[in-house]
Amino acid sequence: MKKAPLIILICHIITSVNFAQCTGLASILVLSPETEEEFYNIYQRKPRSDELENILKLKHENKCESCTRYGKSELDLKKYIEIHKNSDARYFLIIGHNDEGELFMPDGNSISLKAIEELSIKEGIKTVYLTCSAKKYIPSSSKNPAVNFNLSLKEAYKIANEIDAYKCNEMLSPPADPDKRMNEILDNAKFNSDARFIATVFGPLSAGAGLVIIKATRSDQVDKNNSKEIPDSTINRE
Repeated sequence: MKKAPLIILICHIITSVNFAQCTGLASILVLSPETEEEFYNIYQRKPRSDELENILKLKHENKCESCTRYGKSELDLKKYIEIHKNSDARYFLIIGHNDEGELFMPDGNSISLKAIEELSIKEGIKTVYLTCSAKKYIPSSSKNPAVNFNLSLKEAYKIANEIDAYKCNEMLSPPADPDKRMNEILDNAKFNSDARFIATVFGPLSAGAGLVIIKATRSDQVDKNNSKEIPDSTINRE
């Protein structure tokens, strides 16, 4: 009797998402839409003009993305937190849209910032909340950095890349005190946000006062019929 040949199958599972390769300060999770359906799931309205196109363009312009991942669900969030724990990154940055403390996912579900903070404490990670007025919705006892002002998706990317600037620029050295540098970046972003808001309300300030602010318009106050801005992360879900 002939023996049946022994066939050995070796399966090699490759994980496409691997924060462990991160060499910078932060692993970054972005919860932004890629389709009209996902846009509606997050903002509860259809995109105006070329809003979605601008979001996708911004994603592709984000050059410093070796440790940036794009999530769709709460499951992704928890998966990436677990992956982050096994990386060399110091911070876990979250970029997305929240409404009254509920962070909305592209799949249509949501999770509260408070629940994310509780998960962060449980997992022992330092989460940085780059979503509008996040500080208002996490416990006051939290030591995790969170913005306390409104910001657009573009501004959130800018902050994230400033935090991790040296990762994509070999001419820069890592900051001696990462937490101090983090706070400086968030403080500067808050100042710039306030300056834009003041300029919107009062117009250009007189040079005689020793300060000149060019009139600007906050992305959450642009005329809705003509806006080509990337959606503000606190845009009304209506």
